[in-house]
Amino acid sequence: MALGTTGCTCKCTCQPKLDDRPAWLYRAYTDGGDLLYIGITVDPKLRMRQHYKSTVGRRWVSITRTVVFELYEDRRTAHILEQRAITQESPSHNGISDPRLLEFVGPLAGALKTTTNHYGKLSW
Repeated sequence: MALGTTGCTCKCTCQPKLDDRPAWLYRAYTDGGDLLYIGITVDPKLRMRQHYKSTVGRRWVSITRTVVFELYEDRRTAHILEQRAITQESPSHNGISDPRLLEFVGPLAGALKTTTNHYGKLSW
């Protein structure tokens, strides 16, 4: 069974809410170390494929050589950290979508896991 599934196929309360699932915060870099994009996902491989297939995403995916993924306990935490990182780090290919998240005050859990993937040329 996949992470976060109970085996139930109905849309009842036994299914986890999206925000309850672990989520990855990722940063994409050029071979020179320039930050291109920051995003979050619950499925890194699927999300990279989606970027690659989109016209806008392909612009930065085509020059990405390193992607650093950090796993967080829930999507809410990852989303707040994503918005803060976009504001503070100014990646060249995205903007902040919800400035209200920058005002959140409270404890945020650290990354559960960090992994770095190096690529020659991405072909999702």
